[in-house]
Parts: sequence; structure tokens; C-alpha cells
Amino acid sequence: MKVTEKAKDIEFLQSIIKACQSHAGDLLNAAKRVLEDENLPNIAYHLAALALEEIGKSELVGMSYIAKTEKDSALPWAEKQTEDHVKKLYWALWGPSFGRELLTKDQIESYIGLAQSIHEKRIRGLYVDTFDKKVLYPKDSIEKAEAENLINLAYIRLQMAKLRKFEEFDDERKDVLSWFLEATDDEEKRKLIMGQKSMEKLVELGNVPDWVTWLKKEFDQADEEARVQTERELKRAKPTKEDAKDEKWKMKIRLFSNSHSINPKMLHKWNELQTWIKLFPVDKKRDQLIVQFTLPKAVSVHGLWWTGWGVARKFTVALNIGSMGFFWWYVPEHISRFYESIKDLDSNMDIHVQRSPILRLDWNQRALSDRDLIETALCFGMLTGPQDKEQNIIFGSYTEGLAFLSKSDIHLQFEANAYDGFYKCLKSSMQFYGDWDGQSPFPKRFEQFLATLNIREEERKKQMKMGEQFEVFPPNTKGITLSGVGSIKIACDAYLIGKFRELGKKREKDKS
Repeated sequence: MKVTEKAKDIEFLQSIIKACQSHAGDLLNAAKRVLEDENLPNIAYHLAALALEEIGKSELVGMSYIAKTEKDSALPWAEKQTEDHVKKLYWALWGPSFGRELLTKDQIESYIGLAQSIHEKRIRGLYVDTFDKKVLYPKDSIEKAEAENLINLAYIRLQMAKLRKFEEFDDERKDVLSWFLEATDDEEKRKLIMGQKSMEKLVELGNVPDWVTWLKKEFDQADEEARVQTERELKRAKPTKEDAKDEKWKMKIRLFSNSHSINPKMLHKWNELQTWIKLFPVDKKRDQLIVQFTLPKAVSVHGLWWTGWGVARKFTVALNIGSMGFFWWYVPEHISRFYESIKDLDSNMDIHVQRSPILRLDWNQRALSDRDLIETALCFGMLTGPQDKEQNIIFGSYTEGLAFLSKSDIHLQFEANAYDGFYKCLKSSMQFYGDWDGQSPFPKRFEQFLATLNIREEERKKQMKMGEQFEVFPPNTKGITLSGVGSIKIACDAYLIGKFRELGKKREKDKS
């Protein structure tokens, strides 16, 4: 980056920080008035939480500048953080400890889980809850003292933020901070960072910088182990004979996704493994992925179609499970409009009308990560070949779910068919892997499994209701939505990934 560009970057970053802090002050003033004049602690609590988010955003912006090198602008990264409420709350609490402030053991323990707790409590104070045939008023969910405490906490953090000076770190500390910022972007890594083992280590070390250094070493070691596992699983699943290693065919497929954007950096890591499957981005089309398979001479020209189709479908299923997203040969196009144009003849103006809601599942799109690809390799290695008829029936149901999901548009809606495919896959998988006896009522076992997932009670009840609708014949498809399809798919993915991890560890243990 040129000096002039860097200076502009710094000036803009400083203006963002100043604006965030000013707005936080306004929110706190409003919170105090709402609490004192209107006696609405839930609204005051929400405003105080928003103030903390603005403080957290200012911390993120400052830290992103420190962590980036001159050739990497901090602005694009910082802009991505604005929608993550818990992350902004987290940085409002923890941000200063990356600089000069040293937290006490008691402070560290009091901050653990606080960001998530604040966000969840704020949500309870914003929306009317109508479950279990009760009506709960949001203003009754938060005590006045709770709102006062959060306002005071936010005010203290705001004063600290105004005194904060973002100083340059040495290269080693800058690298660690840069790693931490990127790691907390990844939802799976964030769960581990905020997990019990990590939090216990933070209390033991007593300061955040040493804790982050320890975290990076732990993740680096895990990444290396995962790299070895990924390579092993891909080699195990190669369709070849031991005495036929010569390469003969290169086959490419193009997959589309509306759940993930393709990160070329992650694909480069995968391709470094030197395996028979390569992944390539598509220029200027981050929703597309090219997958290249290299098949051996052992595959004859007569068997090429079936072998190619088999490995392509197997990889696509593994990618969908491993990423907990949606990848297919195509995605629905006509999700809100059926026409090319409509003109109002009276005004001679074009008008636009569309279906509401549009037929698109909200996947909370994120970048395809190294963890997604590691899980994909594990799933690919665990999916057997065509000789295992029982497992192929299971994953045939999963593939049906994907296919129907890809075909749902305004012309034909297949939400119920897609749900049925994923529900059947989960049901038969739990029986295949010994977690359901196949005789007792499945809804009870389904409920027990859903309780192990990190989802809200509201969502669990919705899933139970939809699942029960498919326990009768013909199924009751009323009320099955794309959102419901997405939820059952993710539940299915979570079960299979957990089971594959368990079986992978057992297989390695049996070898040793």
C-alpha cells in the first residue's frame, strides 16, 4: 500500500472509531432516559447492549488496523464484522485487554460467557414469547437493576475506549493477533475458543495475549493433524486397484452454492495435499466451485460414466455434509419472478412485483473454510462404494433431499419432498449406526438427538412437529417450509459428522 493510501486508511479508521464512540454515548443517554422516564428496563437494556456493540466495533476496527500489514487493507475485514452481534459485544468486553489493560482472575471469570448472555437476554426483552400457551411480555423479562448494571458497564467501557491508543505491535504479536481475528470469524473455531478447556486455560494464564498465543499453537497442531487425516481419507477413497496406479482420465464438474462463497486460499491448502481430487475457484464467481477428479487406467472407457458419476455424487454429498451447506450442479433461479418485464401503460413506467417471501433458503452465507474441507474429506472417506447397498440407500435419500431442494422454485415447490429425503436419511442413519433400534417410536429418539444440538427450544419444537408429520402415511406436508428443510438438513449433517468423527477415531485406534 502506498503511503498516501495508508494515510487515508488510518484517517478513515479513526473517523469510524470516533463515530462509533459518539453513537455509543447517544445510545447510553437514551437508555438512561427510557429507564428513568418510561420505566422500560427491557428497552434500556437493549440500548445499552447496542452501545456496547458500537464500542466493540471500534475495538475491532482499531485491532484490524494493527493486525494488517501494509499490503493488506484492514477496511474490508472490518466491514464484515458489523452484523455479528455477539462478536461486537465480546470485543467491547475483551478488546482493551489486548493492549495495556491486565485483567484480574475475577474479571476474566466474570467475562466468560457474558457476551452471549447479554445478547440472549436482550433478545428475550425484544420479542413477545407465545410458547406453551402463555404470553410473556418482554418488559417482564429484564429487571430494572439488570438494565442499570449493563448501562454502567457500557459507560465504563466507553470511557476506557476513548482513552485507548492503538499502538503498533511487534511482528510476532501482530501475527498472533491477525490469526485470532481471522479465527474468530470462523464459527466452528469460535466455539472451541469459547469452550470450557480454552476458558480454563485463560483463567490459568491470567492474561489474554498469552492465552491467544497458546490458542494459536493448539490450533496449528490440530491443523497439521487434520491435514494428515484429510490426505489419508482422500487416498483411502480413491477408486483404483493397487496394481493400477497410472493416471488416465481427468474429469471436471462445476458445483454451485447459495450457502458458501469460495475462498481460493482454502482451495490452495487442499490442493497442496497432492491428492486425486483438486478444487479450483471460478474467476469472479465466488458461488461456483470446479472439482477435478483424476481417475486411473483401471477405469475402462465402458465404466467411465458410472465411475465418474459415482465419485462426483459421493464428493458432492460429502461436501454438503461437511460444510453443512448447499452445493449442487445448479441452484434455483426463478425464486421470485416469472416474467421478463411488466410495464404500466398509464404511466409508461416499468414496475416490479415478486413473490413474498422469495423461495430462497437463508443460509447466512459464509466463506468455505479449511474446517469445512477437512470435514468433507472425512465424510468422503467414510462414505463407502456401490457395494454397500444399505449405506447407498441411506445416502440416496440425502441426495434426493439435495435434488428436490435444488429444483424448488415458483413453478414447482418441493419443500416437502426435500424434507422427506433428509428426514429419511437421518432416521435410517441412526438405525444403521446403532443409535435407534428401528422398532421404538422414532420421534422420541429424534427429540433426544435434537436436545444435543446447540439450537433454541423454539426451533426444536418446530422440528419435532414437522418430523411427526412424516411419521404417518401419507405424510402431512402442511406447514413445511424451506426454513424447515434447512433445519432438518443441518441436523442430519451434524449427526453424520459426529458419527464419522467417532468412527474415524475408532479406526485409527484399531490400527495402533
